[in-house]
Amino acid sequence: MYGVDRGCRKPWNKSLSKVVSERRKFRLVAKCQTDQEAGCEDDVDQLIADELIALTVQRDNIQKRTFTRWANVQLKPSQVEVEDLYDDLKDGLKLIALLENLSKKPIKKTQRVKMNIHKLQNLEYALRHLEKEGVKLVNISNEDILSGNHKLTLGLIWTIICRYQFENLSMGNVTGGKLKSLLLAKCNQSIMIGYPPAKAHNFTSSFQDGMAFCAMIAAHAPDAIDIEACKEMEPIARHELAFTVAEERFEVHQLLEPYDTVHSPDEKSIMTYIAALTAKLPDLGVHVDVATIDDYATHARAVKQFLGDKKNSWDTDPLPVTV
Repeated sequence: MYGVDRGCRKPWNKSLSKVVSERRKFRLVAKCQTDQEAGCEDDVDQLIADELIALTVQRDNIQKRTFTRWANVQLKPSQVEVEDLYDDLKDGLKLIALLENLSKKPIKKTQRVKMNIHKLQNLEYALRHLEKEGVKLVNISNEDILSGNHKLTLGLIWTIICRYQFENLSMGNVTGGKLKSLLLAKCNQSIMIGYPPAKAHNFTSSFQDGMAFCAMIAAHAPDAIDIEACKEMEPIARHELAFTVAEERFEVHQLLEPYDTVHSPDEKSIMTYIAALTAKLPDLGVHVDVATIDDYATHARAVKQFLGDKKNSWDTDPLPVTV
């Protein structure tokens, strides 16, 4: 979900808990309690709404940088470059070039794009091509891209990444939780070989200190990355080392900024880089089965439900106190 409800005034709604990190939320809770005691409830509501908007803008800026770099890697054979993701796709020509390079299929286009009607036509050609490729577009129209809608432009590029970048990993047309689980399992193959104690549990905090990136690459280039030395490095230095070796050894372009990943890890951006990296790293010969991942996920949900039920029963019927 790329949008943010600017009319949100409730301090503890679900969208806030999804976006605001635990540390920031803790600080907001403390601030709320202090201000509410002082009778400043309106200020508290505005504080949380402003924080949510600021985090959304920060996330969108990170995704814009990552997606722009990813698009330029795909456009390199055509000698076309995107400078501003929101503006450069408006006439449809660079979007069509991107899709042609990814799908290896020609797309009809209008080279003369001085008028909006020509730009809309090109964008329509691009969106129709995606639909023919089996990509389901939800609430994204050619007018949205022409207007430079930030949320929907990012959403479109993310959809394209899911369709083409992840398919290169033989992951098929998977989405949502299954996509994350499968990609996580693939990168953990390398992480647990490069640095056995380490294991990624998500695409945010697990990669924040840079050790997961170093471990992934060390599994394939142990002469280039000394894991023991990495332990003594600062997080940003670890990222810089991992990204440099990945580019020099495996020709994986640096899609992420170390500072962003350390201080504001974005799930979609990290997934994009991990997918690009995994596609270039040599196969370790370990098969990842989607059905197995689904089976593990089902058991995990059952265990979580069981523990939740037990906790509720203990809350309502506590154990007797004995001496």
